Amino acid sequence: MKTRSVQYFYSIILCMLLISLLSGCSSSTGDSGEDITPPAVPSGLKITEIGNGAASLSWNPVSDSGLKEYIVYWIAGEDIDTLRADRDSTTNNYITIVDLDYDRIYSFSVSSLDKSGNESALSALESGMPSKTTFPDPPSGLDIVAVNIDSSLITVYWDKNEEPDFEYYKLFRALSAVELEDSTSFVTTLTDEIYYDVDVDVGITYYYRLTAVDKGDWESAPSEPVYDLVLPAVTLLSPVNRESTGTTPTFQWESVEGAVQYKLFVLTDYIGGEIWNTEVEANKNEWEKTVNINYNGNTKLKAGETYYWVVGAISKKEINSKSNIEAFRVQ
Repeated sequence: MKTRSVQYFYSIILCMLLISLLSGCSSSTGDSGEDITPPAVPSGLKITEIGNGAASLSWNPVSDSGLKEYIVYWIAGEDIDTLRADRDSTTNNYITIVDLDYDRIYSFSVSSLDKSGNESALSALESGMPSKTTFPDPPSGLDIVAVNIDSSLITVYWDKNEEPDFEYYKLFRALSAVELEDSTSFVTTLTDEIYYDVDVDVGITYYYRLTAVDKGDWESAPSEPVYDLVLPAVTLLSPVNRESTGTTPTFQWESVEGAVQYKLFVLTDYIGGEIWNTEVEANKNEWEKTVNINYNGNTKLKAGETYYWVVGAISKKEINSKSNIEAFRVQ
């Protein structure tokens, strides 16, 4: 009985030794299948353009199936300290660095990073100074919309300035194009490409222009001016107050000074059901104080039915002001 227990004990010890030897053999190789080899160092780094607070860089692509991205380092000075340097990543073999000081020398370098997190050594350095060389471009795409629907409002909007050292816009407003040249026409500075002017009076034409200012406080030439006015509401004359009409009524309203066009809508309901709309050119003769147009829609107006109409006045491209909604009844 004792001999069998000893044999069992030695069997256990032998199994443990075998397991230990097998485990040791597995770990001693150091080969877990993990990728620990960094990708190649990017070559051919060059500054393709530098100035106005920005530097554009390019380099030769790294050929590595496991490549994830490139890491670009830059720092003011003659050498790269990766712990202190600014950095950015890109999957392209080019990049533009912005928000640089105009009068400092910067050093740039790039490394490659694979999907396992291995990073190559840094490429050769390239250095340069992004000096201020040109004024910003004048703002483009300036346009304007005036409305007098719920309240008086003029909206001014324009295209975004994409220059790397752009800082803000300066907005100017006056009552004539000539007055825009005066420094007193300055209103505010803006970083967005839209301005809502609520301090406007009905019937007054307002002129606007913009300039762009960069981080070096250099100001662009002004944009082309734009102008518009908030039109008075349209006054409908006939038919009103559920007045009786024939099946082809004549619509009449007062001319609105400053309007270039009107848009007339005929509805089956006070809040909708449009059956006809038409654009009507504004009177070119100042002595014509009313506008008249006959109904000629494809939908025949039915006797005994009540219809509604409303007119919008246009100063440029969009409806600027509108009338109240009036009703009429077809005999």
